Amino acid sequence: MTSITDLLQKLNKFKQDLHEFSNDNYTILPDSKGMIDRQCPHCTTLFKINSEDYETKMQQDDIFCPNCKVSGTADDFFPEELKEKIKKVIQAAIIDNWNQETPMNDISIQSNAALEMVYVCTNCNIRYATTVSPNACPSCGTTN
Repeated sequence: MTSITDLLQKLNKFKQDLHEFSNDNYTILPDSKGMIDRQCPHCTTLFKINSEDYETKMQQDDIFCPNCKVSGTADDFFPEELKEKIKKVIQAAIIDNWNQETPMNDISIQSNAALEMVYVCTNCNIRYATTVSPNACPSCGTTN
């Protein structure tokens, strides 16, 4: 039988693991063409941005929907499907940590399958793909 002291120790360790986990970042793995998923919060258009361009060339506080041209921050364009995937992976990691004391680290989520057509903005050279014919570059908003 487990003592109250043992349970308190386990709870304290769990609390510490959870605190450390909440300070870690998760990774969104790019698709086979090096693209990461994005979704317009206004029109829900799905699109992808080259992960290297996203990290090195883009202003992540000003992203444009390639369909309706609405702008927002990177957080605004985070796809609902990925939020749900992350939520499930984190829930499973928490349960595993509590039940089996497995470490909660290195959360990685795979982007959805690659889209066929990849576009390159003639203004800023960002590579992107979209499920619709693009009306704007997701980085600079320029009509291409």
